[in-house]
Amino acid sequence: MPIVIESMLKTDHLPVLWLIVDDGSTDNTLKIIKEASRVHSFIDYISLSQTGGRDLTYNYSRGCKLGFERLIALAESRVLNWDYIALLDADIILSRKYFGVLITDMEKDHHIGIESGEIFSYADKKVKRVMVFDETPRGGARIWSRECFTKTGGYIISQSPDSVATAKANILGWKTKKNGDVIAYELRKTSSAEGLWKGYMNIGMAVYYVNHNPVLVLLKALTISVSRNPLLIIPYLSGYIISIVRKDPKIDDESVKQYFWYTRFIHRVRNLKDIRKLLA
Repeated sequence: MPIVIESMLKTDHLPVLWLIVDDGSTDNTLKIIKEASRVHSFIDYISLSQTGGRDLTYNYSRGCKLGFERLIALAESRVLNWDYIALLDADIILSRKYFGVLITDMEKDHHIGIESGEIFSYADKKVKRVMVFDETPRGGARIWSRECFTKTGGYIISQSPDSVATAKANILGWKTKKNGDVIAYELRKTSSAEGLWKGYMNIGMAVYYVNHNPVLVLLKALTISVSRNPLLIIPYLSGYIISIVRKDPKIDDESVKQYFWYTRFIHRVRNLKDIRKLLA
């Protein structure tokens, strides 16, 4: 947390208000956040009581939603003008120009609703680019235009909330983008907060939840085997198959389900010729 705060303070484009959400940490995180808010007036925080342990399926999105609601309420109470709202995970280190570059790009094209930079993963003393499609902004360090955030319903409690937000933006006509001109670093592998095995089971359940076309599910398994660890196919497909067998509920939004079944499928098939884009 101190490294994350330091990286934000060194950026060229500070937020007018930064709300840090403590989701029930049992170490010194809350103490660190309180000290930062005491020293820097634009930093505030909330602390959430946590029950049942860390759950990346829904607790993460609930914490984010509460954070965004509190952030907007604080901005209104302090009569702060804002045009963009962002999410930053607590394991992401920003480059100095990160948000400045993204905002400048979005100012040039008001059709961009959500944007992130390029993310590199720093784990096991290695730096590795996190490969995603150019129109897929990363979830842990993304920025929304105010209009896009509002008209897509704000932050939604869901499995795979970042994918759902991107889908809803695309459905309503906004562009979404990963900007390769600026980078950030994540200090642990994606989906590894509860261990990679559990993390990839959650991914499998999430693609079922948002109604991914089965062909895309298999393509994702292929990219996992090529770009990461082939053994991670097991928990990924297990999570997907378990959800099918249990007949778990899917997202209660027909437009999103249609998007992942048809629109996303067609787009991915059209981009099969670019092998780099498969490494998502």
